[in-house]
Amino acid sequence: MNIILFLGAGFSRAFGYPTMDEFFPFADVSKKLDEDEKEFLRQLVLDARSANSFLQSSPTNLEDILSFSVMAERLSLNKDSGETTNFKTRKILQKIFTQVAGASNFWEQFESFKSFLTFDPASRENHKLSIITTNYDVSIECALIQLGASTNPGFQFVQEENKDRFPVTGNLYSKAGILVYKLHGSVNWYKSENNPDSFRIEDRIVEVSGHYAERRQHSLPYVNASNYANPDAPIIIPPSFLKPDLTGALSLIWKGAAEQLQAAHILVFVGYSFPLTDTDMMYFLARSLTKNASLRSILIIDPSAKAIVDKLNSSESKFGSHFKSLIKVNNSVWQKTNLKAYL
Repeated sequence: MNIILFLGAGFSRAFGYPTMDEFFPFADVSKKLDEDEKEFLRQLVLDARSANSFLQSSPTNLEDILSFSVMAERLSLNKDSGETTNFKTRKILQKIFTQVAGASNFWEQFESFKSFLTFDPASRENHKLSIITTNYDVSIECALIQLGASTNPGFQFVQEENKDRFPVTGNLYSKAGILVYKLHGSVNWYKSENNPDSFRIEDRIVEVSGHYAERRQHSLPYVNASNYANPDAPIIIPPSFLKPDLTGALSLIWKGAAEQLQAAHILVFVGYSFPLTDTDMMYFLARSLTKNASLRSILIIDPSAKAIVDKLNSSESKFGSHFKSLIKVNNSVWQKTNLKAYL
């Protein structure tokens, strides 16, 4: 059975990361951002609020605010400060979506994914698992590592070299790993100058020192470590309807995800809110599923699942009757859900 997990912000929220509506309050108290970065975000909010008399938008939603800012940059209305708004935003997103409380219990938190999944994705005997996500963080990669699997990101990748000579205990990615298509990029991907169909990736798991009991050594993905720094901005498509044309490796990711959707038997949306403003995603899902004659069910797992279904059934929704007829609802957080009952 082909099972596709479609992970939204609600999946990563379980690991301490904010949703779109929670982003700005979260960033304002983040210890990873300096005061200049926080002021930069506050200015984005103020600029978006100033347009409210002309454009109805949420004053707290990351997608609305970045859409307004991206349009200003396209029209060259932003003040030139040496770095583009896009570059600054991606660096800030990287910091926020790699923030962790510490290394002491980092890996244990991903045990919940094992009880949710209820089968071994690495064995591939009874079920074939593929994952699609709009998230930037590496939570799903870590959850797979905790299951004894690794991630195949769906494109050729070049792993960063260990020039710093710190102890490396493993890697998140492998060509033999579970396919994970990150549609909006990732905090650990960087542009490759030599191959447009490839990304450089920072997937090393390293030993880090911490002020814990007996000063034990702990491991973290290097991108999550407090001393991690990279001069480049990661490959991230901010949550804006003004998305660039997809080229190179990003095009391969979207194409690969579409091919998996075409062969899915069960499609499980986890923590995805189906924003009606994201027309790209609506048409992506519709076009991919049109050629699927084997799809049995669409499961929506979210504490607000019933409200999401009401939205999908509203006159504003563009989803069709067949899509709606396949929907099953689990009105709960995914950590309290067992997929076995739906397989």
